[in-house]
Amino acid sequence: MAQNSYVLRKVRSVLYISVWLLVAVPPLYSGWDFYTTPVTERPYRDDYDWFKSSGMLGHGVGIAGSLMIILGVATYSLRKRLNRLHRLGRLRNWLSFHIFLCTLGPFLVILHTTFRLSGLVAISFWSMVIVVASGVFGRYMYVRIPKTAEGQFLNIQQLLDRRSEIAATLFNKMGISESELDQLGYRVHNQVNTGSGTALFSAVRYDVKRWGWKSKWQHLANQYNLSDTQAAEGQRLVRRWIRLNQQITVYQPFQKLFTYWHVLHIPLAGVMFLILLVHVMVAALFGYIWIF
Repeated sequence: MAQNSYVLRKVRSVLYISVWLLVAVPPLYSGWDFYTTPVTERPYRDDYDWFKSSGMLGHGVGIAGSLMIILGVATYSLRKRLNRLHRLGRLRNWLSFHIFLCTLGPFLVILHTTFRLSGLVAISFWSMVIVVASGVFGRYMYVRIPKTAEGQFLNIQQLLDRRSEIAATLFNKMGISESELDQLGYRVHNQVNTGSGTALFSAVRYDVKRWGWKSKWQHLANQYNLSDTQAAEGQRLVRRWIRLNQQITVYQPFQKLFTYWHVLHIPLAGVMFLILLVHVMVAALFGYIWIF
């Protein structure tokens, strides 16, 4: 079951990335010559009326990008806050959808600006960039803080219990001790008085080292003459073991960081939407209403 869930997450990630590129790359590719042309020379191009901010494509991608941002924020916020929507899939899946729309949308908005940043547009643009950047950082922390299916944070004792269960299973079924697992290089590091910077460094170090854990596990499996079935089951358990070790190491500092992140990210998003509203109102007043 856990393996199927892992595969589904990977398939979903590939699907999101593929759709993101299919939507984002064509307008960027087709307008590359226009976007790289000096601003003063653009009005003399044949495709100016198509790619300019008020043009058919330029205005269209701006509207599409803005709607994606609004939809991404609204759906995730509603799913998070309304109990009646809990049956509509896990919160982390909605978070993935939120991130998909709220990264693709801003990219389309950048194309709408034709990379010209001044006045209100510059304020809106940099607000959006900061919101997106803080969102990516927040997501990095969020997925490393252990949670239930409904997004509630687990406590440290639950993590330690799960870690003990995995260690007991590996020892009882395959004879592999906890000390031998630690020799794979994924120990729990002391989190007492761990600062935010140290926690981030530990998290990144785990992510980098995880690229080589399968070969280390295979060496250990060969050493114990495990069958293919046992090796596959052990690999699944060791993956969870490594993940838990990382979560235990960064548990306390990341929870504190995530609290601070909320104080920054949500007000910035509010500022971004306020500027977006002003921008839309001004554009409409001046008659820039696209095809409507």
